[in-house]
Amino acid sequence: MKASKHLRILRFMVIYALAMCVGSFLTFTNRNIPFTDKDIPVFNLGLSETKIILKKGKTRDLDIDQYGEGMAKWSSSDTSVATVSRYGVVKAVDEGVAKISCKAGRKTFYCSVTVPHIMTESEKYMESIKNKNVYWKLAMHEDIKMLVVGDSISKGSGASEKSKGFINVLAKKIEKEYGSNVTVDNLSLEGTCYSGIVSAKVRNNYDDYDIAIVCFGENDKYKTLSVNYEGLIRTIEKTYTSCSIISVLETSLWSTPSKLRVIENIDSYYNIPYANVAHDYNKSKYTYSDLYKSDGHPTDVGHKFYATTTFNVIKDQVETQQFSQNEAVDTPINSESSQFDHMKYYSKKKMTRVNSKTWLLETSGKGIYGIYWSYTAKPKYTKVSIYIDGKGIVSFDHTATSKKKTRHMRTISRNKLTVKSSIKLVFNTKQAADGFYGIIRSY
Repeated sequence: MKASKHLRILRFMVIYALAMCVGSFLTFTNRNIPFTDKDIPVFNLGLSETKIILKKGKTRDLDIDQYGEGMAKWSSSDTSVATVSRYGVVKAVDEGVAKISCKAGRKTFYCSVTVPHIMTESEKYMESIKNKNVYWKLAMHEDIKMLVVGDSISKGSGASEKSKGFINVLAKKIEKEYGSNVTVDNLSLEGTCYSGIVSAKVRNNYDDYDIAIVCFGENDKYKTLSVNYEGLIRTIEKTYTSCSIISVLETSLWSTPSKLRVIENIDSYYNIPYANVAHDYNKSKYTYSDLYKSDGHPTDVGHKFYATTTFNVIKDQVETQQFSQNEAVDTPINSESSQFDHMKYYSKKKMTRVNSKTWLLETSGKGIYGIYWSYTAKPKYTKVSIYIDGKGIVSFDHTATSKKKTRHMRTISRNKLTVKSSIKLVFNTKQAADGFYGIIRSY
């Protein structure tokens, strides 16, 4: 009995030793365990690759060490990017990233598959462009910053609270078409090109505008339009070197073709695309009452008309691949427009309020001087008399037509003035003097 028991123990030890040897052989070699339906506990498993890059249409075999590939369970996290067969053959379908999973026994292993984007000839062209502009950014769905300088129309006057004016409608159209976020800095005032020059020069909130919308002409006098409009274009180009410009030709210019031709000529000289709202309006089915209110400001339909015409110009620039920034023009059409290249602003904080109706600036210098002030319904009638070195130069007056406070900028004289010691402004009321902001000198 004892011998038999000892023999059984010896026999068990021999079999166990043989099993250990076989297990070690299978574990520490690359031989595969035979096919079986049982969940076999295996060690030192792993995929032959954990990260691969495959071009579209290419394949790659993945191996699972010490396990039959056909027994493993393979899957892809995104079959639109890469698929995998039951034997671990990965095929790249389309650009993107997918994760290949391999379940072997109780363990799961992963391999990241990247299918790179191969640039088309068109995309290679897009990337090769130098001095990329706003139209390139829109084509690439990048965000943009928009500067707006104009009169009451681009300011949004006449529009409902829902519409908020044609600039707001234009920004929404751009965002919908190109998926680009549009940040708008609207510096529009009720006035002339001169206010646009000053605004673009001293009231900016960003240093890297991508596009500027210029909307002037209705309130400008023909004699000063050419010099001031060109001065505005040059101010934007010199202040914001990477900023493209679109000129908006207001509908009212259709009745003053001489001013329309001035703007078209300057735009052509500086290679600036323009939204000819005046022309499109004349050719449209709309009547004046459809687009304008009795005070001359656009209705919501009118603002939408402005936005659509301007947007079509932007879309045309993108579709025709006008992706390079214009070269700066050194020589102006009007030599006088260069007088706006340098500008200094004296806010009322730097001035002395002599009394409730009078402001005094002690300064000297030669240049084009302008004033920045506002009109209000109370008082409805506003007047200011300007004195240089104690001598009366000019008086301006205005009768308000709106209850809202409106800001204006205007030149004291179209010619350069020489100031030796002081500029004094005398308003007709205290309220009018309260609405004064400062003096501008261009030189």
